[in-house]
Amino acid sequence: MSFPYAWNFTTEPLIPPVVIANSPTGTGVPLASQIIVNFSKAMNQTSAQSSFVTIPTISGSFSWIGNNMIYTPSNLAYNTMYNVTIE
Repeated sequence: MSFPYAWNFTTEPLIPPVVIANSPTGTGVPLASQIIVNFSKAMNQTSAQSSFVTIPTISGSFSWIGNNMIYTPSNLAYNTMYNVTIE
């Protein structure tokens, strides 16, 4: 080349995923409800599932639709408050 050619670029910022929606909320939730967490971006599904905690603990199974993690509990109890955390 008869002269140098140069250019520059900037990479995207690191923006961690966040929870942008969740359900159910409130009181009077039916026992057959699924717990749905909508993330702002695609997640490592194994990591997200292992970070999912309910108090009291409930058994169930996970499925995914897009960025939505869906937990189908197998044993919700009547008149019980559940706390869900993604750690």
